[in-house]
Amino acid sequence: MPQGTTAPWQAPSAESRPSPQLPSAQSNQDADAERAVLGACMYESAVVDDVRRTLEPTDFSQPAHTTIWHALLRLRGENAPTDPIALTHQLRSTGDLIRVGGPQYLHALSAVSTVGSGASYYADIVRRYADLRALQATAVRILQGASAPDADPNEVRGLLASSLNEAADRARQGTGGGRLQRYAVDGWSFVTGTQLPQTLYGARPAGQPGHRVKA
Repeated sequence: MPQGTTAPWQAPSAESRPSPQLPSAQSNQDADAERAVLGACMYESAVVDDVRRTLEPTDFSQPAHTTIWHALLRLRGENAPTDPIALTHQLRSTGDLIRVGGPQYLHALSAVSTVGSGASYYADIVRRYADLRALQATAVRILQGASAPDADPNEVRGLLASSLNEAADRARQGTGGGRLQRYAVDGWSFVTGTQLPQTLYGARPAGQPGHRVKA
């Protein structure tokens, strides 16, 4: 047989199979939507109460936006104004003002503010991307666990079940019109229904033959 060829009855080795590629986390974010949410909260302090029912601080992809959101929550908790001037004083008191971009950035945020239902609309976008980032991180953990040299199928299944339970808990905590709560019962539907770029490697939905996680 010529050198470099493979016998037709030989299956490709595991080493020759391409590993699944996940998209960069940078693709699962919308900085403009985050800015619109923060601007709306700065324009009208009562909007903070609506947005906080949908978003958690970690839902913002930009660290500066997370810091600004913490400051808005503190001001709202004190029944203080949430305009750029009040926010500037609050962030200066915690030593975070320069780190988030200074007063100039805060005033720029207020210039892109939206009011009424617009804030909730953009908050839903931010939450959706946060959910996708969380699911992507789950997929990475599963892949790493299954790819370890001493991987145990039972341990990988346990990690998958635990991760899906965490995702379901997050869905139950979401209050944005019940858009995620419908997935709380069926963990697999939570994964497939959120439209991951690809399903978890080696897993099949319940009801299909060979429903298991490959080691």
